[in-house]
Formats: sequence, structure tokens, C-alpha cells
Amino acid sequence: MLNGSAISFSFPNLAHHEARIELVVSDITARTATFRMSRSSPGRYATHEFGKNVYDVKAYDQNSKPLNIVRTDGDVYEVSRHSGYIRVQYTLYGNYADGTYVGLDADGAHLNMPGAFMWLKGVDNTPITIQLQRPARMALDNSHPATDHRRPTRPSRPATCNTLWTARPRSDRCATANGRSKTPTERATPLASPSTEPATTRPSPSSAKKSSASSASAQAVFGETPAYDYGSYTFLASINPYVHGDGMEHRNSTMISNAGNFNGNERILNTFAHEFFHLLECQTDPPPNARAVQFRKRAI
Repeated sequence: MLNGSAISFSFPNLAHHEARIELVVSDITARTATFRMSRSSPGRYATHEFGKNVYDVKAYDQNSKPLNIVRTDGDVYEVSRHSGYIRVQYTLYGNYADGTYVGLDADGAHLNMPGAFMWLKGVDNTPITIQLQRPARMALDNSHPATDHRRPTRPSRPATCNTLWTARPRSDRCATANGRSKTPTERATPLASPSTEPATTRPSPSSAKKSSASSASAQAVFGETPAYDYGSYTFLASINPYVHGDGMEHRNSTMISNAGNFNGNERILNTFAHEFFHLLECQTDPPPNARAVQFRKRAI
């Protein structure tokens, strides 16, 4: 249906919880191009109306001529007259940083892609290039263990929806578990702790070791790990006073948000352990009624 697409994020108005997003698709053969926001997210079982946080939606052709784009439902937009190339622009509002939603503020960005990414219906297995304009004095990180954080490419729309991003003053990583590994290994990196108070939030080496031991114990229960798409499983965590407490596992990563400063209190490790065990349970021994997240309706 098309050779590829690209989506870019810029943050000209973080103080008012807004991001500006542009999606470009080409070689569209469908007479009517249907764009939509997701209505579900990995790790969640309920319907979420992410479309309510999108507004100021516009469409253009390759010559920057405006196209007529019509909102046909709360999260669906259609362009019926086009030449095969469409550039869609929209504003995204986000003020709820947790494991499912989007948080945008003067301190950075917290992006769960189902809540941020508008996609073209009917195209699942097409590469998507993602570009983020890094806010000043911010560090970018995402859930891919080894990638160019400025312009990575995902192999498909579902893979893009399973991506997590943070842009904060500091972003440390914690990745664990090579796929199908009988003897799992964990990188010697600290728990994620983006914060504006480095002196009080730097995680201790003992916490990282305990997280590693917890992951190894969980894998011992199942005897192996799933075949992760990128060879390992990654935790991204926002630990600061401005997020909502949550932990949400995705296909290859977990987003953890904890409302506080990392001051050595290791109760946060309970969330790492819980989400990783849940991931192993669902991917290694899935329940009979489990199905892949379709992003158009609730997962179960």
C-alpha cells in the first residue's frame, strides 16, 4: 500500500503540555486514506480514548497545498481526495505521565506511543521512521536497547506502538534478559532515574544488583525467556514527583513511573519484579483467551 512513512515530534509548547506532531505517508493506493489514534495500549485491558487528546488536525499534499481532512469519529480522520502523498499535522495534549498515557511539561516529555501516534489504517507491516526534536538540555531515551535515539526506524506499525520514549534532564537505563536465554544476563547499568536532583536520586549499585537478581529469579521459574524482538528486555522509568505511580509492561519493555525521588528506598524494585514476571507469564505461557493488542479496541 505504501513504501514507508515517517513521524516527527517537536515540543514548542511544553509549558502548556503540548507537542506538535507530523506524520508523512506516501504511495497510498486507497481512494480514501483513514488515519486514526489508538484505543488500547499494551499491558492495559480497557478501552482508552486517546483521540480526545488530539486537536488542530491538518493535512497537506507534497506541494504543501491543504487537503480536506474530515473527523468521522472521535479518533478517526479521513482524506478522500489525494495524490498518494499526505502530510498530517496535529497537536497532542498530555498531562498524565504514567505507564499508559502521555506527560508533557517544562521538565520534559513522557511518551507512550499508542497515546501519541496517529497511524494510517490498513498498513501494519510498513517501516516507520521516528524523529524527535530534542528539547533543550534534555536527554532522549527509548525502549530499543541499541538505536539512534534521534531517528530510529521501526519495522511496523505495531512495533512503533510498542515503543516508549522519555526526554528528561537525565535518563539512565536498565535492560535485562537476552531472548531465549537459559542463563540470563543483565547489563551493569543503574535503574532509570531522570530527575532534576542528581544528588538525591542517583540509584545505588545495590539496587541495580537486586533488580538483576530479581529478574534472574523470575526467569528461573519459567526456565527461559521469550524471544524478544531486539534480543533483550528494557525498563524505562520516570522517578520524580511529577508522574503518576504505575508500571506497565509492553512487548519488549516496561514503563515504570514513580511519584517521588529515588532516595534509596528499594520498594520501587517491587514494581520492576512484578512487571517482568507478568511479562514472562503472558509471553511464555499465555492464557487461552490472550490475543495480540490490535490498538483499535480493548485487548481482552
